[in-house]
Amino acid sequence: MNNEHKFYSLTPAVLDKNSEIYDDAIDEALNNNEIRNIAITGIYGAGKSTVWKTYQEKNKLKEVINVSLGKYETKRESNQSIESFENNIERQLINQITAQVSENSISLSKYKFKRNKQSWKVSLETALAVLFILATIFSLNYQLFLIYFQVETKVDWFIGSIIVAMLIPLTYTLWQTFKNSKPFFSRIKVGNTEANFEEEINSDETVLDRDIRELVYILNNSKTKIVVFEDLDRYDHIDLYRKLRELNFLVNSYKRVNSSGVEAIKFIYLVKDGLFNSKERTKFFDFIIPIVPVINSRNSEYKLLELLEDKKNKPNEDLLFKISLYINDFRLLKNIVNEYTVYFDILPMDRLNLSKNKLFAMIVIKNIFPHEFDELQQDRGYIYNLLKKIEDVRFLLRNDLRNKINGEENRIKTLQEVSNIDQDELLANSIPAHVSILDSSDTWKDIIRKWKEKPEERRLITVNRYSNQSMTYSEFLKQISYPSNSQQEQLNLINENTEEKITEIRNNINKIFSEIDEVAVLELGKILRKLNTKNRNEYFETAEDEVVDDQIKSFTKFLVLEGYLDETYWYYKGYMNVDMRGVSDTLFLKNILEGNEQEIYLEIENPNKVVNQLSLDDFNRFNILNEVLLVYLVKNNLKDEIFQICESISRFNTYDDIISILSHCYKEKDDKIFVNSFLEIIYPKFEDMVYLLIKKIKNFDAVLFVSTIGFLYNNFSLNKGMNKFNDLVLDSPGILNMIDKDDESKLLNLKSLDLEFDNLPAHDLSEESVLLIYDYDMYTTNIDNLHYIVNSISESVVDYAKLLDHIFDKNSQFKKMREKVSFQDFLPLYVNRRKETSKFLNNENLTIDVINSSIDIDYKLEYLSFNETKLTDIIEIKDIEMIIEDQIFEPIFKKNTLEFTTENVEVYIDNGGTISDKFIKYLESNIKNLEFSNIEDNPIYNNVSLSDQLINDPRITDTLFSTALNSAEKKIVELNPNIKEEFALRLVESELLNLNKHNVQLLLENSFLKPLTVLFNHPDGVIVGVFKQEPELVSELNEDLIYELIDNVENQENLLKLLANIEFDFELSKINFKKDLIIEYVLSNQLTSENFEYVISNYDSFIYKDEFINNLNGTVHIENMDIRPEMVGFFKDYLSSNSIAIEDKAVLINRIIDLSSQPKDFIKYLEWVPEFRSLSTVFHGKHPSIESKARKIIVDKLANIGYITIRKDDRIMNKQKEI
Repeated sequence: MNNEHKFYSLTPAVLDKNSEIYDDAIDEALNNNEIRNIAITGIYGAGKSTVWKTYQEKNKLKEVINVSLGKYETKRESNQSIESFENNIERQLINQITAQVSENSISLSKYKFKRNKQSWKVSLETALAVLFILATIFSLNYQLFLIYFQVETKVDWFIGSIIVAMLIPLTYTLWQTFKNSKPFFSRIKVGNTEANFEEEINSDETVLDRDIRELVYILNNSKTKIVVFEDLDRYDHIDLYRKLRELNFLVNSYKRVNSSGVEAIKFIYLVKDGLFNSKERTKFFDFIIPIVPVINSRNSEYKLLELLEDKKNKPNEDLLFKISLYINDFRLLKNIVNEYTVYFDILPMDRLNLSKNKLFAMIVIKNIFPHEFDELQQDRGYIYNLLKKIEDVRFLLRNDLRNKINGEENRIKTLQEVSNIDQDELLANSIPAHVSILDSSDTWKDIIRKWKEKPEERRLITVNRYSNQSMTYSEFLKQISYPSNSQQEQLNLINENTEEKITEIRNNINKIFSEIDEVAVLELGKILRKLNTKNRNEYFETAEDEVVDDQIKSFTKFLVLEGYLDETYWYYKGYMNVDMRGVSDTLFLKNILEGNEQEIYLEIENPNKVVNQLSLDDFNRFNILNEVLLVYLVKNNLKDEIFQICESISRFNTYDDIISILSHCYKEKDDKIFVNSFLEIIYPKFEDMVYLLIKKIKNFDAVLFVSTIGFLYNNFSLNKGMNKFNDLVLDSPGILNMIDKDDESKLLNLKSLDLEFDNLPAHDLSEESVLLIYDYDMYTTNIDNLHYIVNSISESVVDYAKLLDHIFDKNSQFKKMREKVSFQDFLPLYVNRRKETSKFLNNENLTIDVINSSIDIDYKLEYLSFNETKLTDIIEIKDIEMIIEDQIFEPIFKKNTLEFTTENVEVYIDNGGTISDKFIKYLESNIKNLEFSNIEDNPIYNNVSLSDQLINDPRITDTLFSTALNSAEKKIVELNPNIKEEFALRLVESELLNLNKHNVQLLLENSFLKPLTVLFNHPDGVIVGVFKQEPELVSELNEDLIYELIDNVENQENLLKLLANIEFDFELSKINFKKDLIIEYVLSNQLTSENFEYVISNYDSFIYKDEFINNLNGTVHIENMDIRPEMVGFFKDYLSSNSIAIEDKAVLINRIIDLSSQPKDFIKYLEWVPEFRSLSTVFHGKHPSIESKARKIIVDKLANIGYITIRKDDRIMNKQKEI
């Protein structure tokens, strides 16, 4: 099913499951045999039936009797007695119970429903009847039968068969009779004796009282264990519940007496909480299960949203929320949604653009107040009468607003009167007669005027001639001055800014007048909200003879004030055949009444009928504009309606819509007559509106604008206010095409307007019109206009880039234009209006004129940035020094529009020209692109001053540097910090670098190795002298640079002169072995432990062994060095050297002895030293003598270790075996 057509059943819903507490409570009630009268209570719509149905479905309870007696009339008929009313209810109750019990189970009951006999039973009874008749006939004439059919059989058998055939039908009949146990007669009379089988009827008894035993029989023989009573509480008939409780008691008592151990029958009552008072309900029921309501006025909104969830046509949530406050019945909500779905589909909602909210409101009225809805259908009732009073409401609102205007005008009158009152005199009049001031003959007015200028001054005030008090001005006003209420009010008004207040009030009055005008077109709800409370409440009151429920009043008031119910109700109350009137006509009228936005091009079928349907005030509504309607009004010259529409356009600012209509008719329908007729009708009555309209047309439709403004100028004389439109004409010179150039009077009128058109290129003007504008000076001197005029009048197209040539060349045809605009004034305009892709190609003389002009520098720079005219000689430029200072040449250099000549370069440099980036690029570009057969022709070569500057400029290229270097003469005293190393090298080589502290420091800071190398290699050694004179330069020498200099400088003598004067730890590992003088210097002066270790580690390849050994004498390196096996070569050279003291050799040998494990490890070292060679013989069995101090050092070491023993004769002997 389509979600939009989804409907909801109004029967109790069966849920997937109940809340567990409900199931537990019902289980307890049904399982307890003592509980027989069970109440499920809750307000109407709480979900009592749903809870029970869900439980019944879950537990598969089949044999359940459900009694539901709905009360649907509002009250009992007045002529119906209470007894009859009760009997009707009870009879319905009995009938519903009986209908749910099988007839076979209650065959003795008098309450049976008629039913057709089953076919087989009818056939059986017919057969038995026929059998009985035939048997009777045969029994009377059996002999004749036997003779006729010549049957030979025993007579006894035949008679027996007849008897059996008669007994079978008779037996069946008697069984059926006794089965029902009801005689077919009510009384038997024999003679004077009569027996009556009917029960005596007591007129005081109701049906249930009389037939309660019948019900006991029915329920006892039914299979049910549960009887459920629904909706009985709607009758508020407590006595019925008493009878049902009695019935429950009787049926269960009967079952207990006649059927032992049988389960009791439970009565379940679904009732509202308020049926019994607290004591009665707990006494009447054995068990009460309360149902928490699933819906109330607080949450019905969410239920509504849930029901409407999948519908695209859902009303807005604000309406649903507010309406839900009036509904607390879930079934009612479902039915509202169902009916809303039907109505929405039947009514022409989309065709007429009907409101979903208003339809939903009408459906709610239909469900909550169905009688009122029926009345509305018949054009009567409270709601109908209420909506019919809309004009009365408009009258009341107008009166309210007029009263406001009167009040505001009275305020203005009071303010104007007060403005003429003297405040000082007013205060003076408020002072009592018994108050005076000492030592003053002035009047109170003069005293106050002077005193308030010095308010802190204390004056002596006398009261009643006896009491004197000293007071300030403010104290005096508080204690003595007693202005009356009217005086105080006047004083308060005087303190206000009267003029501002009056202006504010007048503005407010104008707003109120606008509101009065709007009353005619306001929707009912908006009108009522503007009324004062008293009038608004009176509107919803009824006539004295009309009785209306307060709920209807309240709900209707809400709907009307919120705009959900208004005079368009008849669109929503039932189906209408819109095709009879026309869909568009109906939609247009509906939108007018509802105040909805609508399409201005809606094709109204019958504009004449629509006009007849509308009041004159309706044409003042904001949504009245429609093309078909307006064309109809104009063609039929219905001025009053058109004037009302004009008022609406002005008030609601719907100019865009009227412009769209006029443009559409003019362009699409080619209906120029309509546009002109419309203007002719409304002008000059709506002169201001026409002016604003055409002004807005200008931005919307240029063609229509020209047409309308041209129509006005050609059809209305200037003395009728046309001067107001001059500013519009200035934006539309195209109207000149429409003016007859041969009509001298019109041309004179046009000239008298003193027009100056601003934007001629935006319009399609004829050449005649342009000449007219040029001859009459009817243009402003902006660039677009000037270019347009020159272009239009000239024989060929004028390029903007050459516009100066065409206007300001002395030979050009535009002398009148040159008189109108000066060159100085024109240039800024010309530059400003340059197109991004344009360039300036004016002749050289005019370009020089631009440079020489007094226009702002920025304009000159802008012009020259896009100028492509080559300047051959700048000698014609005036104040060239100032021009250079203003950097006017920068764009010239950038564009390379200056001839690269010696004269031009010389003029620039000699007049203070700077070496800018653009100038350098200019030079480089020309050197690269121009080939000079002779270097002397090069402008740079010919300018020594320029070359002297260039060689110290790091921005130039190698080519430019080489060119400048050829002619430079002046040594650089202060080298540029950003100079490239290559440039510095060439400057050093060319001896153009002054060797001063700054320059040398710069070379050092930048680690310029190449130029420094050249300087150190120079035989004069000038740089060494610089270091000598400036010793602080040494600090600029970093480690890397020092080693690079050592590696690269060939003149080691010069370098050593420098190194000898610096504190620096040289590392032999970083010095090239070819630098012998440097190596020797380090070995002699800086043989550090690191250097010593480096030599030892690389001893075999170290080529300065002798120098190294010679510098070890007396050092501590031997004592501290690590002895390693690979040091044998070093040990041999060291011990064999003549430059090493004998004692130092002894020290080394002792260190070797300490590290040796046996004598053979150190004997060879003793043998390498001639002085110690004989000591080695001790290990061959000899006994050498000690002899010297050095030998004594070794002997002591050997003795201490235990290799030898010293004898008394100073000889030594071996303690171990001989080697």
